[in-house]
Amino acid sequence: MKTEKKRSFFIDTNLFCYRLRHRLDTIYRRYAEAESPENSPLDTYVLRVLDADRPAGVVVGAMLHFEPPWPENEGTEGEGVWTPGCILQHNPLSDLYYRTMQNAYYFGLAVREFSFDDIGNHFNKYMSWSTYGGDEAKRTREQREAANATAAKDQQEQ
Repeated sequence: MKTEKKRSFFIDTNLFCYRLRHRLDTIYRRYAEAESPENSPLDTYVLRVLDADRPAGVVVGAMLHFEPPWPENEGTEGEGVWTPGCILQHNPLSDLYYRTMQNAYYFGLAVREFSFDDIGNHFNKYMSWSTYGGDEAKRTREQREAANATAAKDQQEQ
């Protein structure tokens, strides 16, 4: 009898906002109370937290996230417990993009036997297509800047 590998699918929902009206600790408490990560996970990204909620002299955003139960907690009071967290971030938009790609791999592509190399090659092809002008525009700009610098230097020497 052939045993099939059981596959599970995970739907991850992200909420992204520019700024909060309320203090971060208030939002965090409500998030931790209302969230049901086993049924409908929701990560919340805040591009900029209020001045009162950030360290002095630093502009940061935040991510509200539930960590899944840890395997090492099996057999303890922490077994099956999702842990809420609030993480201050320097680049929440980049972190949202990174986590989206990471989740796509872990929850979608890994079960389809894609490798990180496959994904890397796919992204390189996409970036070369999506970047306007790509390397050719950069090379042309650098050549023009070098020619202008040489011309300016020659003019100063005369």
